[in-house]
Amino acid sequence: MKTVAGKFLAVYMILTLVFAGAAMNSFASGQYDKTHAIFERSAEDLGHATLAHQYENSARKMQANIKAQQILLRRKLGYGNFKKNGWRYKSRAAFRIRGFKKAAREYLEKAAYHHRMAAKKAKSKSVAEQNQINRSESSM
Repeated sequence: MKTVAGKFLAVYMILTLVFAGAAMNSFASGQYDKTHAIFERSAEDLGHATLAHQYENSARKMQANIKAQQILLRRKLGYGNFKKNGWRYKSRAAFRIRGFKKAAREYLEKAAYHHRMAAKKAKSKSVAEQNQINRSESSM
């Protein structure tokens, strides 16, 4: 009798924890939409110039990773002990280098986009400021 009651209690506690954890899921509770909107607003608040700067920094990091992988590959090739697994190491290093190059290219494209948007926003602000100045002069 004790074992049945113990098993029932254990199963009950496990199910309670599972259901309690399921309620905290961000998709089920609708939190996903709220947090996603917060991230979008914060991205807009950062400004395009700041985002462009962050993407440029990320591209620089990827280029540093490329150089590091190339140095490691050259160093490994210098040992001459590739033998059977050498082609695997070369192909993995080449794969990583291609991935870093692709990421760097994408980051630079995003940075250029945000630079254009920042320039466009600055231009529209300056036009709006100029219109405001013209209105204040005409009202005098």
